[in-house]
Amino acid sequence: MLKKIIRKRKKIIEYFLATVFFPFSVFFVIIIRILKPFILIRYSYIKSTRIGHFVEDLDYYLCAKNEKLFTPQQTHIDIFYVNTYVCNKFFLKLLKKKIIILPRFIMHPVDKINRFFDRIIDSQDIHTVGRYKKDLTVTPKPPWLNRDVYSFLQRTNPQFEFTAKQIDKGFSILKEMGITRDDKYVCLYSRDNKYLKKNYSNNDWSYHDHRNIDINNFISSTQYLINNGYKVIRIGNIVEKEMNLYDKNFIDYPLTEYVDDFMDIFIQAMCSFTITTMSGIDCITSTFRKKLVFPCVCPIMDTKSSTENHLVGYRHLVDKKTKKRLSMNEIIDRKLGFIFQDGKKVENIDLEEINSENLRTVVEEMVLRENNSYIETNHSKDLEKKFFELFKKLPKSNPIDGLWHPKESKFLISHNFLDKNHWWLD
Repeated sequence: MLKKIIRKRKKIIEYFLATVFFPFSVFFVIIIRILKPFILIRYSYIKSTRIGHFVEDLDYYLCAKNEKLFTPQQTHIDIFYVNTYVCNKFFLKLLKKKIIILPRFIMHPVDKINRFFDRIIDSQDIHTVGRYKKDLTVTPKPPWLNRDVYSFLQRTNPQFEFTAKQIDKGFSILKEMGITRDDKYVCLYSRDNKYLKKNYSNNDWSYHDHRNIDINNFISSTQYLINNGYKVIRIGNIVEKEMNLYDKNFIDYPLTEYVDDFMDIFIQAMCSFTITTMSGIDCITSTFRKKLVFPCVCPIMDTKSSTENHLVGYRHLVDKKTKKRLSMNEIIDRKLGFIFQDGKKVENIDLEEINSENLRTVVEEMVLRENNSYIETNHSKDLEKKFFELFKKLPKSNPIDGLWHPKESKFLISHNFLDKNHWWLD
């Protein structure tokens, strides 16, 4: 309730300031249009309300900028502005070191005014970053690109870094939590609805329900990690329930006193790898080029397929009528690669129940790979080859959002998963 009151107050202040500075915003639009022959000034809104978009979209923008992709040949300046609400203020500080961010009460009116001026003199949308002409929806250009279709994660270094002082601060807090600089630790995230329900209660988020998994399904995986010399930090900010595991080497971070914007970023940036059921928060891990384990991806085309830092297993689709799990060929034939993500309701399709041991088997493989102890067999190589032959038959573009996958898939399919589910490839 308090957060809603604060947000409402912020909006009122923003509207007031936007009114006061409206003449300046009009002047700004006139200036950028006059200067266009000499210097191109562009602007873009940043979706700062959701951590995945906030972190990942700007990561891709900086990667593209460094590689001069979608970069005007003309001398140009890019200016950004954020939402009224910023989900992580520490990341905003990191971002301000990389890009120009001006107040929303100036730049949001600039966007509206510039579009009004287009009715008189069409600017061809040249002053916006990442949009097609008059298209206000997501486009396949940074900073509106929330899929790594250009494989930035595979071939670029992290775009953000900590100062020595921030590193000391982060490890000092980790030490208070029971983790030293020499410890190996793994992040664990299991998605639930609590965060969105609390912060955006007016929206219907049920289309994400297929990604929700009870955190207690990861008890076996967590115990395995602890037994193999890792400490485990459950990440997140607001969660539905605690994990029913009490061990000095497991930290249920969302339920501790240490939760803040800085540690939300720092913990993932310094981990060995992150286990996740797929949500925006795990984009922090990939932004710092750390490895990710996705043990139960569904639908299959939700796979983050651009880097070998991703180890993937899947959750099966079930035909409600026959009660049978669907093979990859059936998924391909019935065009279910983007089910739950394509806006279509499929009444006769369900998800298999989560099996904790199936999750654990993918985690076990990651630990072996990390310790250079994993041994590939000819059988596992054959299954992997068969999997990718089928994966290539699936569409790379989502019917609603467009391109989701790069030309060449580089992720690691879990051999342990395929060994246990070889029927899936028949």
